[in-house]
Amino acid sequence: ALAEAFLRPPSEGIRLVHQNDCPGCGPASPVGLAMDVRREGDSVTARASFGAAFAGAPGRAHGGLVAMAMDDLMGHILVLLGATAFTARLEVDYVAAVPIDRPLSFRAWSAGREQRKIRVKSECRDGDQLLVASTGLFIAVDPKLFAGEWS
Repeated sequence: ALAEAFLRPPSEGIRLVHQNDCPGCGPASPVGLAMDVRREGDSVTARASFGAAFAGAPGRAHGGLVAMAMDDLMGHILVLLGATAFTARLEVDYVAAVPIDRPLSFRAWSAGREQRKIRVKSECRDGDQLLVASTGLFIAVDPKLFAGEWS
């Protein structure tokens, strides 16, 4: 069950998936990004390409879909922290255009916790170039709320 996955932080380097049909990381999602998310110490990293179905302006990824990817990526930090939580706020800074059909790298890390409030930061890069920086505020909830949600 999903709630149990949040109680056992994953080992270094293994692929992380919230659920198979997740539009961000789910390998079975027919319309998803299928980000290859992995634990790297106290952070998570991912590789993905926004295909043509993710285009907004010609040759560029749609901003809303980029935000979805950043939110999904940051959610994986919750697994490392052993916290079940929901997104309360998502701030996305589009530093440069996000190209389609190019392999991009993503990274997320914890930016602190105050009781139920968990802050997470993330970024998306094309090589050394920063494309997107985001900050999320997540609110921790009882793991029972996740029990039986997904398998």
